[in-house]
Amino acid sequence: MLGTGEVGRAIADRLVGLGHEVTMGSRSAADEAAAACAAAARGHAAHGTFAQAAAAGELVCNCTGGGVALDAPHAAGAPSGFG
Repeated sequence: MLGTGEVGRAIADRLVGLGHEVTMGSRSAADEAAAACAAAARGHAAHGTFAQAAAAGELVCNCTGGGVALDAPHAAGAPSGFG
């Protein structure tokens, strides 16, 4: 999950509720919102950077705000032609 705002947290919460493992990604591995979301999932979620979240998943959801929506995939390791 790229993004730790309301949308990212809501989708992550729902996915965890359905039994999926989720990694919340943000610009900083020390992001408080991502850490709180992961802690609330009681072992079914983790948090880290955009790149760590993308590497951990089979599916990557870009839930970032418009201002960073194109930057986040690049920070996660998307090819330069992405976007």
